[in-house]
Amino acid sequence: MCSEFYLFCIFSTALTVVGGIVIIVIAIAIIRCIQKNRIVKEDSNIDMVTIERFLADTVKERPARFTTQNVIDFMQNFAQKLGSGGFRIVYKGQFPNGVQIAVEVLHKTQDKRAD
Repeated sequence: MCSEFYLFCIFSTALTVVGGIVIIVIAIAIIRCIQKNRIVKEDSNIDMVTIERFLADTVKERPARFTTQNVIDFMQNFAQKLGSGGFRIVYKGQFPNGVQIAVEVLHKTQDKRAD
C-alpha cells in the first residue's frame, strides 16, 4: 500500500509539473501572438500614412497643358538645340520657376517608317 501511495505521489507530482509547463508554454504563445498583432497594426498605420502621402504627392504632379505660345516662351523661341536624330530635334528650355526642360519636336517626313 505504501508503494502504491508513493507511486501515486510521484505520478501526481509529475502530472502537476508537466501541466504547469504546458500552461506556461500556452501563456507565452498567447503573449507573443498579442505582441505580434500590435506590431502588425502599428506597421499598417505607418503604411497607410505613407500611402496617403504618396497619393497626395501624385495629385500634385498631374500633367499640365501648355499652349504653343507657352512652349515657345519656355524654349526661348527654340534657341538652344541639344541634339537631333531620326525624325526629331531636341531643344533645351526652362520653366519660369527655373526648372530645366527638354522638348522633343517631331518632324514630318516622306519616309513611310515615320508614319
